[in-house]
Amino acid sequence: MDKTEIQNRIGQLRNELRGLEQELKRIQGEEDHELYTSVVAGTYKCKLTAEDWQLFTVSMDCTEAVTALNKTLEACINNHSPIYRIKEIMADVMNTYSNFGASDTEPRGVLLDELERCLGVSL
Repeated sequence: MDKTEIQNRIGQLRNELRGLEQELKRIQGEEDHELYTSVVAGTYKCKLTAEDWQLFTVSMDCTEAVTALNKTLEACINNHSPIYRIKEIMADVMNTYSNFGASDTEPRGVLLDELERCLGVSL
């Protein structure tokens, strides 16, 4: 194979990989949707505190970040978003509030714990 053929093959493999990733997300979404049988739409209420989220509460008021995190998680769960999508959405919010410590490892772990508790799954 020459350089052009190799580059073309790499492009084909990347396209195939994108297609497989999309199919996996679709399948995960269908599987995740089945997990919501224990959560009636609109009934989940996130009551985590800044301390629960393990934000920088000693050095600042984290009310703004807690409100955003809790409201976003509530919306995702009550709308029966797939777990992979909840993680993506919450990562965006956590990054937005990184100055409060929301994008640190601990709050990400708290998110997974809350999803496990709420949905009754192991992540």
